[in-house]
Amino acid sequence: NESYCRLLGYSQEELLGMKIPDVEAKESPQETAGHIKTIIETGTDLFETIHRAKDGRELPVEILATYWPHQGNRMFVFVRDISKRRDKELALQDSELRFRSLFNDAPVGHALNRLADGWFLAVNETFATITGHTIDELNALSYWDLTPREYAAQEALQLESLKTKGRYGPYEKEYIHKDGRRI
Repeated sequence: NESYCRLLGYSQEELLGMKIPDVEAKESPQETAGHIKTIIETGTDLFETIHRAKDGRELPVEILATYWPHQGNRMFVFVRDISKRRDKELALQDSELRFRSLFNDAPVGHALNRLADGWFLAVNETFATITGHTIDELNALSYWDLTPREYAAQEALQLESLKTKGRYGPYEKEYIHKDGRRI
């Protein structure tokens, strides 16, 4: 259709004279044949690939193909440009990588806990070293397991502040090291 023509920069006449390998930039002919086989056997296939435009640009696309044997063995193929979605996914992956690096490699201890019960969801190596536990040990505990009882009232205030104001601390408290001493 006209939308696909605009997407790739070809006229309808040009595209009607082309075959899948003429625009397919990612898959081998064997992979394309595999998709066609899946479409015929199951009636449909949904996958992502890359199509090459007339000007040489490569565009990530999502393909939804449906086989209609009762309509003269035709395949109806819908092609959707997923460039923006792919860009957002890559940006999110980059952001996740940077956050993970900042969290894991920080020279200060970091812990991510579940609000409902204080269960450790993630800790960095620095936090593990400070508390004397391994990361695996901490992932089987909550911060209540490391918090001396006399801090319960202060913790309750901090947790209420987090719930109502979105802010926890700063405040100082002690933890119980694995060897029993206070840190």
